[in-house]
Amino acid sequence: AGGKSLQKTWDKKLKENNKAPVISISTDGKLTSKAVYFVPWEPRSDPDLLCRSIE
Repeated sequence: AGGKSLQKTWDKKLKENNKAPVISISTDGKLTSKAVYFVPWEPRSDPDLLCRSIE
């Protein structure tokens, strides 16, 4: 849904700071949200920890 522009921005932000706990990217195109937040999380890890990190 985010398309190539979202992927390109993600790649750039990740190179700038690959240790960031949260990466925020402004959206455009087909997404109705104003931003997308990328949070490192493993599928089998504690979902409560994920929720706290997003708050």
